[in-house]
Amino acid sequence: MTSRLQSPSALGARAAASLARDLVRAGRPDEALTVLDRALDRAVHGAPDRAPGTRGGPADGAPPDEPALAPALLTRIATLNFGLGRVDEADREFAAARRRVRDPGLLAALVAQQAYHLAARGECRRALALLDAAAPGRPAAPAHPIAVAARATAIAQLGRCRQAAALCDAALDAGVPPGLPPVIPEPLPALLAARHAALLLAGDAAGARAGIAAAVHGEPPPSRGDRAPLELCLAQAERTLGAVAAATRLARSAEHDLAGTWLHAVAAGELAHLAALRGDRAEAEEALAAARRGASPAARLAGFWAELAEPWVIALRDGQAAGAAAALALAGRARAAGAHGFELLALHDVVRLAPPRSIPCRRAATRLADLAVAFEGDLAKAAAAHARALAAGDPAALTAASRELERIGLPLPSAEAAAQAADLLVAAGREVPARAAHARAWYLGARCEGARTPALARVREPRLTAREGEVAALAAGGLSSKQIAARLAMSVRTVDNHLRAVYLKLGIAGRTELVHVGVRPPSGVGRAP
Repeated sequence: MTSRLQSPSALGARAAASLARDLVRAGRPDEALTVLDRALDRAVHGAPDRAPGTRGGPADGAPPDEPALAPALLTRIATLNFGLGRVDEADREFAAARRRVRDPGLLAALVAQQAYHLAARGECRRALALLDAAAPGRPAAPAHPIAVAARATAIAQLGRCRQAAALCDAALDAGVPPGLPPVIPEPLPALLAARHAALLLAGDAAGARAGIAAAVHGEPPPSRGDRAPLELCLAQAERTLGAVAAATRLARSAEHDLAGTWLHAVAAGELAHLAALRGDRAEAEEALAAARRGASPAARLAGFWAELAEPWVIALRDGQAAGAAAALALAGRARAAGAHGFELLALHDVVRLAPPRSIPCRRAATRLADLAVAFEGDLAKAAAAHARALAAGDPAALTAASRELERIGLPLPSAEAAAQAADLLVAAGREVPARAAHARAWYLGARCEGARTPALARVREPRLTAREGEVAALAAGGLSSKQIAARLAMSVRTVDNHLRAVYLKLGIAGRTELVHVGVRPPSGVGRAP
């Protein structure tokens, strides 16, 4: 890369923008700014230096060729914002450029990029206002792929998650129009990230994972610079789906490749979150400290992903009640910022950490009831039901909430709700249903690749023998006692004896309840209805 920098003033605007984008990805934004300034100076004045006070934007009056200047101008503003975190200066550059530029295509791109910058900072309503105010004579502005990503990012935080995902799907299907100037971020990763966040907030983590995985592993493969942010998104989806070990591997790869960039803090926060879920306090605290050091004002919205780790780290250090209080405070900050999607996630963390019938739990339940009405998708409704059940101290309602959380693909919160139900049942002296709730918590938690959250700390593996576990799994898959006997070369009577022992140990009445407590059939055996 050094050889390419030997004569930056000789670069054209598009080449300078591409080089600057690579430099920003490499954690060298100051060099990127030098490349862009010299390219713009040369394009506007035909010389490597410009008059003081005019660096980085068009000169007074119409520039010689605005479309030709667009790549360097847009990338320069993005470098100030994302690369250097100089958000106020970036805003002034936007204002100056929009006053001077006359080309409709460049004006559309400026509106799109400014809206994306605002959304990335968490100023979602300002981003939408900017897009909605685009003049009717410039219809390209709202349709620009970066504008779509900005709009989708903003409306997902306001609860319109399905609509946001649909906008991104339509833009991805249409493809990126040819000839768009290279910008930071590029349209395709920006659209994928916006779609991913919208689906997570809607409760469709499986859909979020599938979309990002297709991009990571598809053809043509993404560049290294694009792959790392996508791996970070994939880590978030895997964590949400309970694949804690897989998420950790992805987050470590992303954290390494994003060093020096504005997304590094988000990757470090993801590592902290995952370490806390595994009960590794030392790693969690170290990663959280790195996330705090690297936080960028340009990425305030994405920064909430990192902040979600903090309550779990505090819970490891100071106990569940302290973690719940921290999650409630985070929800308040997200609400004040208009980031209601992150408010939703933080409030559900309150419920996962708070004691039953506690004040933090009741406050979370009250607010989640409102968000359940405002948000599209299943997540807000499932979180509200979980909160309502815990606030009431109702083990039956907690079991129902656990089943709904499992249905939408969230095994870890589902296991935690079952564990909360078990604790309440034990306290009430209801030993048999408590065994069933504990079994459900264990089987669901075991799917989560080493997760040991506070709610699961008292959960122990049901004491089934190896043969009992094998018989139970086949029965959960819908096989009859006769079919199990033939498969395992034993008598039907022996199978039934094993099943009676299983039912007693798990606190259930029969084989139809095996699935309800989380027993999973072996591969190739269908689940019982």
